[in-house]
Amino acid sequence: MDDRQVNEGVCDTVKYTSTVEGYPEPTVEWLLNGEPVGKHANITVTDDAGKHTIEIKEITPEQAGELSCQASNSSGMKKQNVQLSVKRVGEAPTFAKNLEDRLVTEGEVTLMEAKLNEVKPKPTVTWLRDGKEFTSDDHFQLSHADDGTLLLKIITTKMEDKSRITIKAENYFGSVGEETTVAFDFYSFAWPPDFLTTLPSSHRLSECSASLGVIKQRPMAKPAFQSDIAPINLTEGDSLQTKLLITGDPPPFVKWYINNQMVCETEDTEIKNADGVYSLTIHGVTADMTGKIKCVAYNKMGEVSTEGPLKVVAPIPVEFETSLCDATCREGDTLKLKAVLLGEPTPVVSWYVNGKKLEESQNIKIHSEKGTYTVTIKDITCDYSGKVVCEAVNEYGKASSEAMLLVLPRGEPPDFLEWLSNVRARKDTKVVHKVVFTGDPKPTLTWYINNKEVTNSKEITIVTDEKTSTLTINNFNPDLHVGEIICKAENDAGEVSCTANMVTYTSEMFSESESEAQAEEVIADDMTLTDDESLREDMVRTPTPVMAPKFITKIKDSKAKRGHEAIFECVVPDTKGVCCKWLKDGKEIELIARIRVQTRTIEGHTTQELIIDDVRPEDAGVYTVIVENTAGRDQCEATLTVLEVLDKLPDRAPEFIVSLQDKTTKTNDKVTFECKVIGEPKPTVTWYHEEKVLEEYAKQVIIESEDGIQRLVINNTEASDGCEECSIFIWLKVCLHPPTNCIPALAPTFTKCLTDQSIAIGEQLVLFCSVKGNPKPTVEFYRDGVRVTSSKRISVEHDITNTHWRVLIKETTKEDFGIYKAVAKSVAGAAITSASVSPKVIVPVFEQELRRIEIREKEELRMETKITGTEPVVSWF
Repeated sequence: MDDRQVNEGVCDTVKYTSTVEGYPEPTVEWLLNGEPVGKHANITVTDDAGKHTIEIKEITPEQAGELSCQASNSSGMKKQNVQLSVKRVGEAPTFAKNLEDRLVTEGEVTLMEAKLNEVKPKPTVTWLRDGKEFTSDDHFQLSHADDGTLLLKIITTKMEDKSRITIKAENYFGSVGEETTVAFDFYSFAWPPDFLTTLPSSHRLSECSASLGVIKQRPMAKPAFQSDIAPINLTEGDSLQTKLLITGDPPPFVKWYINNQMVCETEDTEIKNADGVYSLTIHGVTADMTGKIKCVAYNKMGEVSTEGPLKVVAPIPVEFETSLCDATCREGDTLKLKAVLLGEPTPVVSWYVNGKKLEESQNIKIHSEKGTYTVTIKDITCDYSGKVVCEAVNEYGKASSEAMLLVLPRGEPPDFLEWLSNVRARKDTKVVHKVVFTGDPKPTLTWYINNKEVTNSKEITIVTDEKTSTLTINNFNPDLHVGEIICKAENDAGEVSCTANMVTYTSEMFSESESEAQAEEVIADDMTLTDDESLREDMVRTPTPVMAPKFITKIKDSKAKRGHEAIFECVVPDTKGVCCKWLKDGKEIELIARIRVQTRTIEGHTTQELIIDDVRPEDAGVYTVIVENTAGRDQCEATLTVLEVLDKLPDRAPEFIVSLQDKTTKTNDKVTFECKVIGEPKPTVTWYHEEKVLEEYAKQVIIESEDGIQRLVINNTEASDGCEECSIFIWLKVCLHPPTNCIPALAPTFTKCLTDQSIAIGEQLVLFCSVKGNPKPTVEFYRDGVRVTSSKRISVEHDITNTHWRVLIKETTKEDFGIYKAVAKSVAGAAITSASVSPKVIVPVFEQELRRIEIREKEELRMETKITGTEPVVSWF
């Protein structure tokens, strides 16, 4: 064996072999520096037929020295020695990243970092503060990462922490010291590192210096908004842009929310801050963003927030949901016309009367609120009679609705000062009838013989001046003229009529000795041929009697479902100067398009109807009708009850309306998670932590539920608690994972249901409904179980958002009556609404009344009349 010098590490393997002979067979032992080699893990000893071998792998400097092979038996001992020299391999430590000078504010967290290059052997690191070694404690936290990163962390920096920080790293090949030293004041500092070499050249020591400076904490301010979020109205597809000026010290951080969902930067979303101006831009907004936009600003001093309304509408062409209705009122009344419109963006609405646009004035008030548009005209005049048009326009279309308005003057109703008298006349003689009348405006007079209107002709002459009207029958014909004669006077304030009878002259009425000449003389004098006594009686003319009005039929209590029609009807005699007035709960009713009064006069009776369309809860109350004239008054009252249709609440998929928020907490602190969930039926809520169900545990974990708010309280958190997730189960599982939600499915729900309708054959039928749901449902219409589809006569329509649906039938036939259903479907469920369409009942009216007939005994009798309206049941008496 020979002496050797080898390099440290894996480069060289030391191997010696010794052959030993002797008797008895000797015992061989290898020694390193006088000690057995068995304690060294990298040394292997083998024996092969007297050849003894030792191998040393990855030799270390500590294994340098004398290596001996010692053989011994009972005859003696012999030893062979060699010298091993191990040359060290490595380099002195160096810094890849030096400490940097720091100037921090009192109370802040201080981080100082350096990084050592990887060298062998691994150096020993020492931290010094103003030349004195210090170690990790509650105030100073020191760490050394595997990648060589050295970190000093001061949790709460104090004024006395300003110092010179040095890091010293040493190994066999040398040491390097990095020192952080800075002289500073409260405003600025700048010192170059100071390298010191104190060790001899054979054992290098390099130090670089930087300083930790601490300044007094300056006054800080809580964030403050210097501007607000103005209302934002957009159309789907537009870009949302909003800016806020926010002050605060230190400069605040900002979070944006839309409907309580935090907005993050994406390809379509930009969040910026430039010199205190914080901006949010979202390209391509959608209708489901409608709600609130909120900005939260926070810094060390606190947190503030502001919010504003955001409305994003889906384009909807203008459409009248409720059209104008014909209206009648009197001069000086207050008239209110109303129309309900659909359309997004909100349409611009204009009102016209006889082609002239109505403008806001002292007597004209134009109002709009949530799709309902009204115009109120006070002290209305007859000039407003004519066509009323409501015109609505938005950028996606135009629509209009028309109605007729009749304004009646408050004049004097017509009256007869001199009435007709009964007349007996001879055939081919001249007969004269005369009336004297009044009325303002001047009434129009119409004459009837046996219910048939007569006008000027060769046989009949009618002369009417300011106060009188005379009808002359030039040649009396019993076959045509015997019967009833009527004179009717009417103006805008009312109407009146008077009647008389005409009969033919017979021989029994005069003595046979009376000559023809005498008869002609009587005709010339009186224009009639009558008996003396009867002539005196019939020619006595009396003024029209004025009687106080009395109800023939009073209004009755009524019940009506919401959205249906309610009618109050009363009948009074067609008495002179009768005025009718309607009140609700003691106040006079304003006539609007939905509430109107209809008047009909038949056979001396006047029927007054108060008609209320689309009954609402506020229509309920006590209704009073008053009829009066100069002779007196009468009144009656009835109660209207509005029935609300109570439907079972539709099933609704669970939905988080307040979501969970991420939490950051210290160990052993209390933390609370909250969320709010809605659904029908009421959902069951389960809390999870890392896929495991959380249950209440003593006072450690508390689970609460109050008015839909779900709360989880953990009183002592541990580092492994992590973030929570909240799940609810109702048929489908809906999960909420901070910080984003799984969007819940929402079963279809009708926001506007179909309504019952009564309609005449040939009229247009429109059935309308609105639906919501997620995903958007589709709607199918059925009549008596048979699906309704579009055709030439029938149109099934919906808007671009699949929200508003309707069926339009242009000309209704008898087969169109029945029960209609609208079925809304989506993957989340279904909803149904139904309505009845029935034929409209029209009150029967005698268009041709019975005529008086004289016949002889045993002759055939035929009497006929003509009645209009829905087919009535007719009885004869």
